[in-house]
Amino acid sequence: MRRVRGLRRLGREFAPDLVVAHSFLPNLYARLALGRRVPVHTVLHSATDDFVRPKARWAERALLGRTASVIAVAGRQLEEYQGHFGRAVPQTVIPNGVGANIAPRLQLRPEARRVVTLARVAEQKRPEFWVKAARLAAETVPEVAFEWWGPGDGDVFGDLPSNARFCGPTTDPASVLESADVLFHPAAREAHSVVLLEGAVAGMPVIYADSIGRPGGQSEWDNRYSAESPESAVETLRHVAASWTEVSRSARDFSKEASELYGSRRVAQAYLDWMLGTATRRKAGGLPR
Repeated sequence: MRRVRGLRRLGREFAPDLVVAHSFLPNLYARLALGRRVPVHTVLHSATDDFVRPKARWAERALLGRTASVIAVAGRQLEEYQGHFGRAVPQTVIPNGVGANIAPRLQLRPEARRVVTLARVAEQKRPEFWVKAARLAAETVPEVAFEWWGPGDGDVFGDLPSNARFCGPTTDPASVLESADVLFHPAAREAHSVVLLEGAVAGMPVIYADSIGRPGGQSEWDNRYSAESPESAVETLRHVAASWTEVSRSARDFSKEASELYGSRRVAQAYLDWMLGTATRRKAGGLPR
């Protein structure tokens, strides 16, 4: 309750017109502290269903009256939420966005040599899967080097093959992407992964698991592998490398469109339009107070 009291104090100090709370616990605290006086819009972004636990469902039902709206970053999350709670409050989907520091690629890369992963070192991101894929790739595409950039314990990777390197955290992911050839995402569970969008905006082929929803219908999102098979991941990489001229040009050409589709400015505008529209409809009597 200390966090709730602290949020109430901040609410009195700053007197916000509305609040956007991001993920399960902030959603809970914000509505407990501010939901009676300030519209609180909750954002769902977990890779798994936040409400599988009975206590979580009980808390959400108790706070529906303090919820201005629910915003999901992917359609699957909203479907799960509706399965638990129906449509008692306004709901929408607004995908994640990419920062303006990720620049679309202008020049083609000559070969698929540097394959990067940008992710924190965590079980969800599957570092063991990444190591297995790198070992297999050393046999079929030995010219390719794997790099993992992100915070976490490098000891998790164990003895790495000669073609793989844990690089640690970076404060400049845009530069990592700019100098890389392919983005490889080893996770099998994501809500709406920003790094996939960043790879597309950076103009590189993106390889990811088929258990993750496609960010779009464009052919540039076709480089998927069977989620439980490192062999499938390496085969997808081998295909990308073998078709490099065509695949890399397609990714480069798509980068400008991706920047417009997934840019943070567009996402911010979508949030503003949704929240202001919700407030207008509520004042007009079209939504429950």
